[in-house]
Amino acid sequence: MKYIKAETPDSHQCIIEDLFDTITLFENKTETVEYRELKDKKFEVTITFNSEKFRTDSSGNEKPIGFNEWIDLGVFGENDKGEEEFLYLQKRKISKKENTFKIIVNEKPTKAGINPIN
Repeated sequence: MKYIKAETPDSHQCIIEDLFDTITLFENKTETVEYRELKDKKFEVTITFNSEKFRTDSSGNEKPIGFNEWIDLGVFGENDKGEEEFLYLQKRKISKKENTFKIIVNEKPTKAGINPIN
């Protein structure tokens, strides 16, 4: 671990702490997803979600801690073969519990949410 910590920039040391030094849990929950078609045949997707971060002690007691993380937001659509594909996938900085983001995509969305790969 000392080699990993030595090579990791200060701005990313918190990731090492979350993954290796502590028991850190995240709770990400998509609350609502809505979309509307715009005049230019694009779609505006509104995603409302909650994000929380907890530390757990050795007895299993969870305590909420500050949240300031990069989290993926994703919007899916369907390609010509009827297969699901990303219309949008981007990391966004999240620093509060309740969040709403509006995303513009070029095709009709089929679903969307926070942290869609996990």
